[in-house]
Amino acid sequence: MPKIKVEVANRLAWVKLNRPHKANALNSEMLETLLTEITAVSQRPDVHGVVVHAAGVRVFSAGADVNEPQSMSDIALWNRVSEVLWAMPVLSVALINGACIGGGLTVALGCDIRVAVPEARFEYPVLRNDIMPCDNDILGLRALVGRSRTDQLVLTGLSVDAYTALQWGLVDRIVHLERLEDTAREICEIATSVERAQVERQKTNLWRFRRSVQH
Repeated sequence: MPKIKVEVANRLAWVKLNRPHKANALNSEMLETLLTEITAVSQRPDVHGVVVHAAGVRVFSAGADVNEPQSMSDIALWNRVSEVLWAMPVLSVALINGACIGGGLTVALGCDIRVAVPEARFEYPVLRNDIMPCDNDILGLRALVGRSRTDQLVLTGLSVDAYTALQWGLVDRIVHLERLEDTAREICEIATSVERAQVERQKTNLWRFRRSVQH
């Protein structure tokens, strides 16, 4: 069974983290596949939106696979995945069905909109694990939750529940598990009804402003 599963239907690409027996932890093989698949589906003319979701009912992703030693090349790979997610030319939605830890948050932050279940929690344990964060993670967190809360997540290992994440702006909606996929379809309804070029123009404009803020 593929650890990254992709299905395309009705102008939406559904990209699933599919390693539930390992809490959808992402090893280098999965990251390479995710990089390839996101690049491919986001360029398809029949895809107007990308929905990133996960197998299982308790965990979106536990982040990097702790059983795989991290090297500088792995850090570079994480940054490449982050860049590809951020640069998707179509609408992107993360469906967070549970714990969203470390690299799981990297994936979620790379999407335009984040929808979580009430049981979701968010952690960014880079200090405890002695891992350098992706640049885009820090930029995305500061844009969404501000400098002080970003510092708390990075430097204290703070665990944030779904409702706090909603209050902070880290997630955009909270829905129950059975409503996750329908909520994604509702969010993408306009994007899937217009021409893809219209979606691309808006994303390009948003990307331009995002990059100007970085500099």
